[in-house]
Amino acid sequence: MASIIVARCGDGRAVPVGRTTSVRMIKVSRFLVFIVAVVGVLGISLWLAFNIRAKPKYDEVRSSLELDQPFAVVEMNEETVNLFDEVHSSWDAQYSVVDGPHTDALNTLGLTPSVSNVISLYTYQLPEYSWLSPEQNKAALRFAAVYAVILPATMDQSIHVSPDRQSALIRRSPSLVDVFTDESDGLREASFFVLPDDQATSPNNAQLQSSAPSDRLDL
Repeated sequence: MASIIVARCGDGRAVPVGRTTSVRMIKVSRFLVFIVAVVGVLGISLWLAFNIRAKPKYDEVRSSLELDQPFAVVEMNEETVNLFDEVHSSWDAQYSVVDGPHTDALNTLGLTPSVSNVISLYTYQLPEYSWLSPEQNKAALRFAAVYAVILPATMDQSIHVSPDRQSALIRRSPSLVDVFTDESDGLREASFFVLPDDQATSPNNAQLQSSAPSDRLDL
């Protein structure tokens, strides 16, 4: 017959050691389950409280951006190509730089400075709020902040893009055009202007001003 190891309690009672150990383990297990449950409830409560506060602010930003007419991506046609050539040959350059403001904006977003990413920036649409990914919401708001600062006023709310997507043109006004070009040392951005008295001698600009933009391109 197997012997049973006993221990004396404070009142002199003999209690099997194995039974005492089992009771303690059960109590510890129940305590751990209770702690895990409490932590889980607190975590869910904090998560829910954070999202309830953050979502209305996020949705407000999203609504304000949706009020702006989204940019159309339009492939350059003959008239746009002629204007592109004309501004380089006969308009005055307000500035022409590599590593300019758009390069800084794209670097801030972790994007490579390029014409393609300028297009992505101008056509950006804020996604719906994510309840499960605060990092996604944070990244989207960072994108929206840069978008709101860098977005220009334009004549036709369009960015005119070359077929190879290495050049793009934005018509800010009849006398002001922004041009983006991919170069070996980075993204070149330039702004060209023509004096009002010279606008009548710019047939390409006059023709574009009176013509409707062509169909949007698929991104």
